[in-house]
Amino acid sequence: MRQPNIDIYDHCNGLLLLEELVLNPATRQRARLPPPPPPPLPDFYHDMRLAFDPAVSPYYEVLSIPDVPYYTPLNPLLMESEWPPSPFVLRVFSSRTGLWEETPFVREGHCHGHPVETVADIQLQLQSQKLSYENQSTFCRGRLYV
Repeated sequence: MRQPNIDIYDHCNGLLLLEELVLNPATRQRARLPPPPPPPLPDFYHDMRLAFDPAVSPYYEVLSIPDVPYYTPLNPLLMESEWPPSPFVLRVFSSRTGLWEETPFVREGHCHGHPVETVADIQLQLQSQKLSYENQSTFCRGRLYV
């Protein structure tokens, strides 16, 4: 019998994030995610990331992180704004509350030693392939690095 294709969006410390649910293969438990609220940046694709540290808490979080669009023309004011903004307000789902909430994140230091860039700078680098469009993340000591 042929198995269906399953898209895995992210994984963290044994949990898998699928399109609409979080799955624990070890316990065979799964939890359906409620639909997120409308995005604050509707022209941006929103990448879902999973944050889970069972040594700290039995609860996990799913973060909806906007990516700068590759080619989409944006409002000129938005194009000149810093990226990522600080504070960066993200939609975060908490398994503890079962709710999506807006959570501000503050940038600490410069990204890889570079000065803050604008949305236009990032879009230009994506178009010239100086940046990879594929996001990677890791969750360590209670912090998500994207």
